[in-house]
Amino acid sequence: MRQIEGIGVNMMHPYKEPKPPARKKYPCDLCEYAATQISSLKTHKESRHEGIRYSCDQCEYSATTVGNLKKHRGSKHENIRYPCNQCEYSATQMSSLKTHKNIKHEGIRYPCHLCEYRATTQGNLKKHTQSKHDAIRRWNDGVRYSCDLCEYSATTVGNLKNHKASKHENIRYPCDQCDYSATQMSSLKTHKNIKHEGIRYPCHLCEYRATTQGNLKKHTQSKHDAIRQWTEGVRYSCDLCEYSATTVGNLKNHKASKHENIRYPCDQCEYSATQMSSLKTHKNIKHEGIRYPCHLCEYRATTQGNLKKHTQSKHEAFRYPCDQCRYSATQMSALKAHKEARHQRILYQCDKCEFSVGQAAELKEHKEMKHGLELKHVVQEQVVYPYPSFFYSH
Repeated sequence: MRQIEGIGVNMMHPYKEPKPPARKKYPCDLCEYAATQISSLKTHKESRHEGIRYSCDQCEYSATTVGNLKKHRGSKHENIRYPCNQCEYSATQMSSLKTHKNIKHEGIRYPCHLCEYRATTQGNLKKHTQSKHDAIRRWNDGVRYSCDLCEYSATTVGNLKNHKASKHENIRYPCDQCDYSATQMSSLKTHKNIKHEGIRYPCHLCEYRATTQGNLKKHTQSKHDAIRQWTEGVRYSCDLCEYSATTVGNLKNHKASKHENIRYPCDQCEYSATQMSSLKTHKNIKHEGIRYPCHLCEYRATTQGNLKKHTQSKHEAFRYPCDQCRYSATQMSALKAHKEARHQRILYQCDKCEFSVGQAAELKEHKEMKHGLELKHVVQEQVVYPYPSFFYSH
């Protein structure tokens, strides 16, 4: 034993700080909710089960807590703002200003220990872990929370609660500035940021301005990171065919759709997508009828990306010039197809016959026209659904 400042320390077994005791839980006797504080349990009961609301005397807004009502009055009626001392941003709440500084100026990130994801807040990291890793683990372990009103079963209590609220109790969160109502509070917040507060996240590499931080990240990865990696010769090769991707994510998607034949089925029709994002777009267009109107003509786009392409090509006369000839395209994808076909002599070979063409879109059209019935038959027999349709609809 060796004495350090009067404390006996075994150098073979260094002293370790004891783990803090688990926080006590206060369960709700009316549902499965459990709080870590008595006050939180009281607030939960009042808002969820007793329906207590605190009404604003200046508008129709009603809050579930006195604190939320105070925040509402400060931001909406008293116009209280907390300005950032490093840029022009101003927040309606001190917590929002702190989050802004951490993300934009201090570059604080919270890495996921299970994948390469890096969150901007601890809350986002928790949501990511629950949705991406915990849900899959629970699904693989056979953990289910069944709805007693329909055949739906969730991998988390929270998802089951959201399902009941939106599908059976018809709970909605109305926007106080238009007729929109959301099934979740987070969706209402996103709606307000985009539609009424005009919040945008600009790309520092081009003129693109995203409506959410997630969309900005997707844009950067797909438009700039992929081009940079392609230029630098960075490739991730598929070990099952000759395909090579510029990102690990694209390689993963390629394997899932082409070799594992994984599909994400729509729970409202027979459509199945090769990617979750494609399923979401399909639902928005086909079942929810979401459209994005052009403010310069009568055109109504099915996606924000299509609206941007329309505006640039039809109203702004925006062009993407080829650096090897006089050609200029109205869309980046058209310029890429032009370069591949004219300058790089890239051909897309049909795997069903000897047909080859210079553009991927033309190859797709060829397959649909010439081999569509055969391909559809193969998909019906070999499609793999890793999880049931309800898992993908959330």
